[in-house]
Amino acid sequence: MPDYRHWIDRATQHRLEGWSTAPTFIVAINDGPVARVTPDQPRPDLIAAGIGPGHGFSVFLPRPLWLDDEVSLHGPDGSVLRRRIDDAASARIRELTRHADPSRQVGLEIGPLDRPLIPRARFRVYYLDQAAKADLVPRYQAHGVHLPALVDPDFAIGGAPFVDVVGALRFDYAIASHVIEHVPDVIGWLWQVWSVLRDGAVLSLAIPHAEKIFDARRAVTTLADLTEPYFGKATRPGPRQIIDAMLGSAAYYGKDMVEAAFTSFHLANHARKTGLYCDTHCSVFTPASFAHVLRCLDKCELLGFEVLGIAHPGDDEFFAHLRKRADKMLPDHITP
Repeated sequence: MPDYRHWIDRATQHRLEGWSTAPTFIVAINDGPVARVTPDQPRPDLIAAGIGPGHGFSVFLPRPLWLDDEVSLHGPDGSVLRRRIDDAASARIRELTRHADPSRQVGLEIGPLDRPLIPRARFRVYYLDQAAKADLVPRYQAHGVHLPALVDPDFAIGGAPFVDVVGALRFDYAIASHVIEHVPDVIGWLWQVWSVLRDGAVLSLAIPHAEKIFDARRAVTTLADLTEPYFGKATRPGPRQIIDAMLGSAAYYGKDMVEAAFTSFHLANHARKTGLYCDTHCSVFTPASFAHVLRCLDKCELLGFEVLGIAHPGDDEFFAHLRKRADKMLPDHITP
């Protein structure tokens, strides 16, 4: 993830150096107290992570920070330390909301997990995910997700169509950050999002740049890769997706490829037989390859969106903005 995502982690998991032996402090958002911190209280989870005495402390804030939010730390001596999100984090929020107005519009954030972008405490935004929080916890225990901070989504989709779960509600915009690469069936997923947006609404995506992360040794995803799970109505990562992702990661980190093949095959086979949801990067994109795939999907009548733009600020993710076209419908002859 980019450095500013790590920074947001520290704002959501606010670590302040050098105060490990101080008495109780008050943490506030916009001067409203949200937590009381005693830095010298033992934290086995932080010690296990290498953050021991003398390294400050961490506080998990009750909601994501917005552009105008300020986090402050109030000391017992009356001193105050104030921080806002940095420029990179601010730029990221602005890019993902380029075509949205959260203060006025009704939004949908897909797959927020433990780091939602739009705070529903401030805006009319709904969270959607594959499952309810209780079911997401075991799925993400080994994926670097801070489980206590997992949000409980308003809509738990499972394998149901989005419109069946959402009902009559329609959204003015949708945001999905680092979600589409995990989706087993990208084509079907895009149509599902299309189905719950108002005409002209924009879907904004943050997508990892494959060449700059652990997917760098994998081949980029093509139209051929997307059509098989689409026609098969895939709702879980398939054996090919699991094996390809694990072998690509093994190659990137210089691991033994034969051992990786053995492990990935047996995991994929176990997932196939048991129905285990093996979360992985099912697709691999660069800004250029994603633009090409979208052009192919549009030509094949498989895309219900107009591409407004694809932006790459130069780090390990890029952004795509897609506007729902009211004149588009999925033709019957290519419906799976």
